Amino acid sequence: MRSPNWIIATLRQAVSATIETSVRIDDIKMSQGLMLSESMAVKESKHLKDYEFKVFSQWGEDGIIQHLTSVLEIENKTFIEFGVEDFFESNCRYLMMKDNWIGFVIDGSASNIDRLKEAEFYWRYDLTALNSFITRENINELLAKSGFDEDLGILSIDWTASTTMFWNRSAFSNREF
Repeated sequence: MRSPNWIIATLRQAVSATIETSVRIDDIKMSQGLMLSESMAVKESKHLKDYEFKVFSQWGEDGIIQHLTSVLEIENKTFIEFGVEDFFESNCRYLMMKDNWIGFVIDGSASNIDRLKEAEFYWRYDLTALNSFITRENINELLAKSGFDEDLGILSIDWTASTTMFWNRSAFSNREF
């Protein structure tokens, strides 16, 4: 029978190896994203779909965001994204890591935010994470906690039918696009 100390040491090694593997996978994804960003930079298309590629996003938003930030003049390199879970899969993570944008993310799960705060990218980049549920009553207060003014670079919303009521109540809803 193995001693408790041996079991604990083995578990620590396994956790360390898992974290190291995750960091290496992120490095590979970043390299892939850099190559895709360069190839998309010379592409000419009228269709956003043609610029899709996925590094950390779910459906190709990384490429679309890269394209839009390259063709639009965006003064403040800031983003707010909510409903991010642990931010490992998200719309603005690649933008933050590649282009050093400043981010503020919100999720309703304390365990998701705790996991995010343990990630290497959390302390390496200028990212603030807040655990909160967004309601009609608190959306403006939460968005204000970012410290960003209304001339925000990007607001990324996982849009659902119920999101419309929050958006209409937010200070950002009157922004010109």
